[in-house]
Amino acid sequence: LFLCLNCLVILQWGVITAAYRCAGKYALGMLSVNVIRILEGISFLVLLVWHAGPMQLSMLMLGISVMGTSCMLFMKMRLIPWLPFGLRHAKWLRIRELWKPAIAFMAFPTGSAISLQGMTMLVGLILGPLAVAVFNPMRTLSRPVFQLTDAVKNSVWQELSVAYGQQNWDLARKLHRSASQVSLWLALFASVALAISGPRIFALWTRGRIVMDVPAFYILLVVVLLNSIWNASSAVSLAANKHQSLAIVYLACTSASLLLGYPMIRHFGLGGAGGALLLSEIGMSIYVIRVSNRLLSDRWSAFAASMIDTTARK
Repeated sequence: LFLCLNCLVILQWGVITAAYRCAGKYALGMLSVNVIRILEGISFLVLLVWHAGPMQLSMLMLGISVMGTSCMLFMKMRLIPWLPFGLRHAKWLRIRELWKPAIAFMAFPTGSAISLQGMTMLVGLILGPLAVAVFNPMRTLSRPVFQLTDAVKNSVWQELSVAYGQQNWDLARKLHRSASQVSLWLALFASVALAISGPRIFALWTRGRIVMDVPAFYILLVVVLLNSIWNASSAVSLAANKHQSLAIVYLACTSASLLLGYPMIRHFGLGGAGGALLLSEIGMSIYVIRVSNRLLSDRWSAFAASMIDTTARK
């Protein structure tokens, strides 16, 4: 119950940070969100050291979320008083304009749930719970690569929206190329580091009670590497509010990974699960980068060159 209430509180952050975004204070809004998460993480670790149970930990998370959200609202009232919450200015015409992209945006969390929870359930169904105990920690260990590059996407999203709205194509292309380049190299270095140190971290984390499937872990690192590349590029479609087709393709690719995963897991074990996810990410990478370049009237050859040559900006 406390975890569910915490999710409902966190959902309000999107509405609150929208006010910061349109007032040109996007950085302050994201800083507030991340400070809340840092405080929650530190408090969580402190209670774990004191051997707190699930009830105490979930209550702590809810309490910090409520206090942090209240602080964000208070700052919004002081800094952005001209944008109050409420229904006074709501218009059906605007709702009709926005409901399609809004519904389409819901495909992203749905696709993520299919990819994360769906593949876990499929592994458990075919290989049993012991395989899940190996697969989930390996996948979690590979995810920090994605978190790093997702921060890059969130950093340029706001500026891309402004550049696209002003039809400043030179700036928009520069932002897209720079974000993709930084994400690629961050993900590459992080993946190599995890490939080298991952098995040792895994053994330490699980206290040697679970044996890592090293080949499957390497496949998962490639999965996250590809995911990081197209995730950064997807900021273009999101910034332009033209993400409907992207959402449909993402939902189709994640669903296809489960269909492919069933026979692949039966034949190749955990490596098959990674392989199914890898095929999905390859399809997404090709589609997203092509769509982003088309929206920005960018040439594929120039975009590819900019991933290595930092001077290739036009």
